[in-house]
Amino acid sequence: MSPAAADSFANPIRAILVDDEPLMRQHLRERLAAHPEVEIVGEAQGVRSAADLVATAKPDVIFLDVQMPPDNGFNLLPRLEWIEPRPAVVFVTAYDKYALKAFETQAIDYLTKPVHPGRLAKTIARLKQALADRRRAAKADEDQHPPSSGASSGPLEAMDLVRLQDGGYIRMVEVGQIAAAQVQGDYTRIFAA
Repeated sequence: MSPAAADSFANPIRAILVDDEPLMRQHLRERLAAHPEVEIVGEAQGVRSAADLVATAKPDVIFLDVQMPPDNGFNLLPRLEWIEPRPAVVFVTAYDKYALKAFETQAIDYLTKPVHPGRLAKTIARLKQALADRRRAAKADEDQHPPSSGASSGPLEAMDLVRLQDGGYIRMVEVGQIAAAQVQGDYTRIFAA
């Protein structure tokens, strides 16, 4: 088994399907069954339920219909801006007239209904490449900027400052000046030299 194939099973592509027509979701579910690297983690029938589902399921990709009265799939996109990493979007619609707009929104692909298996395979390959590129970029960024657990990257030194608050009064105290700390209910009492 190639490393890419092993990685696809170790890290399945988490997908949600958004379409107001249950039969079309079933059709897409059946087509995606031929791609074991894709795991369907939820389905929604409209923009509002899709926004909630994206927030909880954290998918890698959204297979998104355009026409879902009273909304359309494009109305979901502004609701995704705060999500990191933002899920990829594949539009799946009966209309080819929205393709340019879809690609202007940086969609990974645009499929027309009914979805042809060969065309879906190309979409999955494109999606796998995009996700692999995203993972490599995130790893490179993490290697260059490792996460820190606080303001400093190492243990506190005697000269480091700690912010202490008593009601509206705020005081900065050097760590080396703290003699003791005592828990008092929801608060901590600090004894400084």
